[in-house]
Amino acid sequence: MIHPLILKPKLDTVDPNLMAHWKMDETSGTRVYCSANGYDADVYSNLIMNETGVIGSAFGFSDEGYFITDSSDSTPITGPFSLSVWTKLNNGASGYSRIMGKKGEFSWFVYSGEMQLRIYRNGTSEYMGCKTNNVVARDGSTWNNIVTTYDDSASYSGIKHYVNGTSISPIYQQSYGWLDQMAHTSYKYYVGREEEAWSNRFQGSLDDLRIYTKELTEAEITALYQEGI
Repeated sequence: MIHPLILKPKLDTVDPNLMAHWKMDETSGTRVYCSANGYDADVYSNLIMNETGVIGSAFGFSDEGYFITDSSDSTPITGPFSLSVWTKLNNGASGYSRIMGKKGEFSWFVYSGEMQLRIYRNGTSEYMGCKTNNVVARDGSTWNNIVTTYDDSASYSGIKHYVNGTSISPIYQQSYGWLDQMAHTSYKYYVGREEEAWSNRFQGSLDDLRIYTKELTEAEITALYQEGI
């Protein structure tokens, strides 16, 4: 029997809005290389390399490992943006699992299976955020592609979450103070933990982390998911 050819949608590999892309395919060493715009990073603590990932290898963050971009690679995000990564949370992971962020600018994390993005007000510790229900698997074996987009509207309604290409309705939106615009800071990007809170490290593995300086379309988000299946 001849099976029909099934074509998957593909993203433009030279998308000018791809700001940073950490494939996490390194197998050893103290550096993590970025394939877009040179946002290379230093490895800290016990980052576990060369795990089996979804697209090539992956990194394990369970043993307090993390990585931080170089000082010269701290360019702030201005305007709309999107974040995409494959996650595999530990069995029963609870509390904060910080994927990535930038001090005073934004924080992207999973909290006991709930996707969350917090965006900070320029020059203050006030923030707005949007989270989902418990939608991210926490069984120690399932990989989920999660994507969060923000349209730069200074409103929590401008934040959207997706799991495996499917839009997830927010169940809780929060605002602490008035947000006129997202902060633009010169701090470094942290992946796998908070800048000042060891307890908020990521509990599991990550693969293929990307930042886009645009709000991805649903077709592009579907394509990101289908790259890994």
